[in-house]
Amino acid sequence: MLKTPLRKVEKSLKMAVYFISLNMVVYIIQTLFLYPVWLHRYFIELDVGLGVLTLFFWFVCLMSSPGFIKKPKNIEFLEIMKLIDPV
Repeated sequence: MLKTPLRKVEKSLKMAVYFISLNMVVYIIQTLFLYPVWLHRYFIELDVGLGVLTLFFWFVCLMSSPGFIKKPKNIEFLEIMKLIDPV
């Protein structure tokens, strides 16, 4: 992200699918190898609860369109230029 992309950036669900898949793989591995070894059930509940909370906040951010700037429709280009360089 050091230079501006040469084509228009569009929304893509590819990264969302990658995130969900990786998250599921991590919890499957934890369920198979770590959870049976943990002595207290409290730690398992805390870990799963934090994972669900993480997914909830991630989903809220996904639906809020972060990083996309919408062009105002009621401002002309020349007015914007006057605001930037008031000479």
